[in-house]
Amino acid sequence: MSCGLYAPACTVEFAATHYGNAFKNGSLPKSGLHVDLLSDKAETDDSVGPYGKSLLYLVSRALEEKHKTPLLGLEIAWKPQGEGPKMELNRLLHPGNFKAWDKVRKDFNVGMEPWMGPDVLTRLRPSEQRIDISHGSFDNDVAVFTASLERILGGKPEVPVTDLSGF
Repeated sequence: MSCGLYAPACTVEFAATHYGNAFKNGSLPKSGLHVDLLSDKAETDDSVGPYGKSLLYLVSRALEEKHKTPLLGLEIAWKPQGEGPKMELNRLLHPGNFKAWDKVRKDFNVGMEPWMGPDVLTRLRPSEQRIDISHGSFDNDVAVFTASLERILGGKPEVPVTDLSGF
């Protein structure tokens, strides 16, 4: 069994409680959580409608009870105790419960390096058409889609994914 998430908008507190319990009771194996997310640069470069900024920053700042709540889909959540790639980012987020998520990651050896999309382009086909990286591009990237499919199937698909244009 596995759980695959593309830039999850859940809080680190939610992740620590729910995924931590799933690891503890064995309903999710230690290697069963797979998170794809944007690098901090790609996240801050992303733009959502009239908000004009990152989707996860919108959720963190406007849709959570605590203003600037840290979310699992932000790169900062994967650094020890919220030590993000930019010191400014630490000041931009409510402290949240980074320690609880850090403990779950350490206790259950949850991947310390989630896959982060490239900062500029993602692939619709391995050798040609490219689109800008954004929250909408995870399932349009041949490599990301193939990796997700392989986890679901438990191996390589009979027919390889070669073209996601038009979907």
